[in-house]
Amino acid sequence: MGKTREAWIAAVLSGVDPQKITTAAEAYARQMAGQDFQFIKQSAGWIRDRRYEDKFPPAPNGKPDLKAVGGKNHTPYRQQTAPSAYANGF
Repeated sequence: MGKTREAWIAAVLSGVDPQKITTAAEAYARQMAGQDFQFIKQSAGWIRDRRYEDKFPPAPNGKPDLKAVGGKNHTPYRQQTAPSAYANGF
């Protein structure tokens, strides 16, 4: 914990936004979830090596991941031409 605190203070004093470090650390934790512990970078080294500057996938927004759909059995969505029941206040 002491080495992590020292690395954190050094990074913040050098001008790094603390929120950037926190957001990147959360993204790294999501990315490494379920991995063998020996392959996860320890916090002090992670900060010291400026890993918060790495590119991480965005945080989940509660929506399902959508994947492209195609092929001969795929029918693309088409807007209904007839008004829906909701248009009449139902």
